[in-house]
Amino acid sequence: MNSTMSRRDLFRLTGALGLASAISAAKAATGLLRVAVLDFDTSKLANAKNVNPALGGMIAELLLAELSRHGRFTVIDRNLTRKVIDEQNFANSDRADMNAAVNIGKLLAAQAFVSGSVEEFAVEPRVGKLKASWREKIANQVGGIAGDMINVAASQVERITENAIIQVNYRLVSVETREVIHAGNTNGEGSKSRTRLPGSAGGAANGSAATEALRLAVGRMGTALSLAADSARFNLAAPPTTAKTSGFVLYVNGPTLVINLGSRDGMLPGSKLFVRRSTGAVRNADGNVAFQAMQTLGSMTIREAQEQGSAGVFSGSEAPKVNDIVEVDPNNR
Repeated sequence: MNSTMSRRDLFRLTGALGLASAISAAKAATGLLRVAVLDFDTSKLANAKNVNPALGGMIAELLLAELSRHGRFTVIDRNLTRKVIDEQNFANSDRADMNAAVNIGKLLAAQAFVSGSVEEFAVEPRVGKLKASWREKIANQVGGIAGDMINVAASQVERITENAIIQVNYRLVSVETREVIHAGNTNGEGSKSRTRLPGSAGGAANGSAATEALRLAVGRMGTALSLAADSARFNLAAPPTTAKTSGFVLYVNGPTLVINLGSRDGMLPGSKLFVRRSTGAVRNADGNVAFQAMQTLGSMTIREAQEQGSAGVFSGSEAPKVNDIVEVDPNNR
């Protein structure tokens, strides 16, 4: 990692620090897969201009609830996901990009994320009349002039039938390894009917065909993802056995530090390190250091951990400098 950063990188880095309290629970050992769900991409739809722009977010919201119900995931609140995306200035198009999606996952302290796209979404209304046999049956039961009037009135009633279909591609990706744990395609169908008089809006259906199709597709997706999480049998939160315990400060900007210890060394959002400075050394006759005098400047809390380096915030009595030493706090890794 270079000792200099672009203004864009610095903006993303410092903006992430506002999430400190929200992601500090990432280290809690729940035994469940901590997963973020990104809004689904709807830009590939042939009728994208006519589709509610909130559709991708609706799918994400429904999927979060579905994954929670299965009991194999710790789901990250969608408001927090939106906060990260807004603070880091990720565009809608960025979320379909693997690098951007992984960065979002890291900022959320997620072990995995779900993303996807809507390949087909259509709602087709069909207008028809009430069946003549049904109208005549009612008219005969009533009888007389009243029955005839009912038959005439009923002949004017229109029956609106909505048929909806949705097809969705999705994938579950490891934030740490970028491995696609599971990818699939699912669909849902829905059908709802209502009646109306010509020229009127008509009565409301019991729910909508689109909602019925969405819920069916998301239910199928949630089941597949739950089975995939079971079969993966991994714990991305566990630090590697070869983790380093000390490193160096590579970059300083106010309280923001970047160090050369990353996720491969066991760093996670919330990890604590001491920041120290060498004040002198006593050497043996062979020139090797026998004793290193150290001054403790303060502590650092990791906010974002990438593979080869991490960023965090410093708290202490004296400002750190590049090449100061960082050491893992064994009591709060």
